[in-house]
Amino acid sequence: MAGNKQGQWKVPQKEGTLITVQLDLVFPIRDSSNWWGSLYLYLSRMIYLKEPFIFYMEKHEEAFKNWLTVSKWTVLEHLCDVLQAAYALQEQMCKESTSMLACTLPAYHCLISALEEVKDDATYSYLAPMIDKFINKLQSEYNDVRFHKINIFAILLHPSLCMHWFKENWPSAHIDYVKTFAIEEVYIL
Repeated sequence: MAGNKQGQWKVPQKEGTLITVQLDLVFPIRDSSNWWGSLYLYLSRMIYLKEPFIFYMEKHEEAFKNWLTVSKWTVLEHLCDVLQAAYALQEQMCKESTSMLACTLPAYHCLISALEEVKDDATYSYLAPMIDKFINKLQSEYNDVRFHKINIFAILLHPSLCMHWFKENWPSAHIDYVKTFAIEEVYIL
């Protein structure tokens, strides 16, 4: 396979003819500041380039002692599927128009819930140990910021979240804490 600056690649077919393959985009290897974003982008780009990659490996067998088998490609695709939600959430939270502070706790809650659903899906069950570590890391970070008064206050003031977000997502003992906090802060104002 040969490529050029226009992103066109010539791929020989079985009968010996060359066909031109146009790649839609040229991707940098790393353009995300967090580990799941970088891994998601890397895997999605590798999967996008799967056919040229396989062709290259076939032509250079001596350089690739450990082939990416069909099952290994499937694992990469599944990892990409699992990380897609975290990447999409991170992208949304980084937009200038997102009221990020009020969305911090709901974002953690949403991502943890989504990962728990994925972990229970039979398709991804073999990834459960990895997903558990991801969930534990996110849960730890969530627990670190959960009771920060600024996060609670931001949610209470957000017009689409308010108190009902806490009622839907927190146990009643924690809701009592939020109510007490809100009354104390409003009383002080």
